[in-house]
Amino acid sequence: MQRRAALIVRSASSIVQKYDWKLSTLLAQLPMDTVWCDDLYMSTPFFAKYYEMTGQSSYLDDADRYVRSVHRGWEGLKNECIDKFGNVYGVCRGSGYSYSALYYKNELTWQLNDTHGIGIVLLAGIEALRLREFFSSQTTQ
Repeated sequence: MQRRAALIVRSASSIVQKYDWKLSTLLAQLPMDTVWCDDLYMSTPFFAKYYEMTGQSSYLDDADRYVRSVHRGWEGLKNECIDKFGNVYGVCRGSGYSYSALYYKNELTWQLNDTHGIGIVLLAGIEALRLREFFSSQTTQ
């Protein structure tokens, strides 16, 4: 699992570099209460996980800003997408293929606790918790 996550981060890093995207540019577009739309795989859990994994790496200029983004991403998920029972809302169900725009608008709706959305939400929560614990241990030393 850890190797897979590292591969995803390396792939995302190469895409960011290839297209000369600036992560700070992406962050600047997010209001405080925003959750990424699941468009082009740029979902909030992915970026929360991405920032967690890269925020501690030396190649990012402003690690503190990215660490805060992990917490913002997780808070957005908790407040907007997860209820008090732990149900995950807003993940688009798996799709087929259609030439009709109405299929994507009306039939391809979100599904409560969709299995391909739960895992990355759990990873984002775990990593936000790990990051919080890491910084808590640093301040007590």
